[in-house]
Amino acid sequence: MKKFIIVLYLLLCSVLGFAQDVLTKKNGEDISSKVLEVTTTEIKYKKFDNPNGPTFTILKSEVLLIRYENGTKDVFNEPQKPVTQSQAVVERTVSFKKNEIKGNVLALILGSIAVTYERILNEESAVGFALTVPVDDYVFDINYTATAYYRYYFGEKPAAGFFGEAFGMLNSVDDYVYEDNFSSGYERKNLTDFAIGVGLGGKWVTKKGLILELNIGVGRNLFNNQFERDYTIIGRGGVSIGYRF
Repeated sequence: MKKFIIVLYLLLCSVLGFAQDVLTKKNGEDISSKVLEVTTTEIKYKKFDNPNGPTFTILKSEVLLIRYENGTKDVFNEPQKPVTQSQAVVERTVSFKKNEIKGNVLALILGSIAVTYERILNEESAVGFALTVPVDDYVFDINYTATAYYRYYFGEKPAAGFFGEAFGMLNSVDDYVYEDNFSSGYERKNLTDFAIGVGLGGKWVTKKGLILELNIGVGRNLFNNQFERDYTIIGRGGVSIGYRF
């Protein structure tokens, strides 16, 4: 009789053991359960010892395999798929210095002091302000120019490489204008005007923040058009060196 009870007990344990699903987690833990649903991201189950209890959810990524009561199993330790080139591109936030101060070497050689401050908005664009004042009145008829500009950069490095710009320039010049009056001739006048224009150029920046820049642009004065004058069209340009900080 005792032998029969022992055999019956062993058979019952064996049946109970095979009547459950076993979740094996990747950390080695086994969970005796009744699996209810397997989705693309989650596994829903009830604990084997409490079938009428709450439904539990576990991330599929945490599970190594499921051994079902019928002897089948699902393995979730799938081999890693090859990474495509687009997936390999990691989003990054580039941290770089966003202020520049520059001096126009070419303008200095020609007899003017020209300095520029530029504020970088992002990797592709910047705004700036340039002031030019001649130191040799005999060379230039321009008394001063104050230029504000917006630039868009096309280089791979932040705010560097080839660029295009749009600018507005306040300028004061000693211009020769023709007036049809009793004297009927050209007269030298000091005229203040505002021009809008476009330009292009290139900028190179070293790892230490040293800058070399070449630029050229042309604009048209909007006012004083009643005169026949020399400075209807006004240009800007230079070879500049500076520092990014």
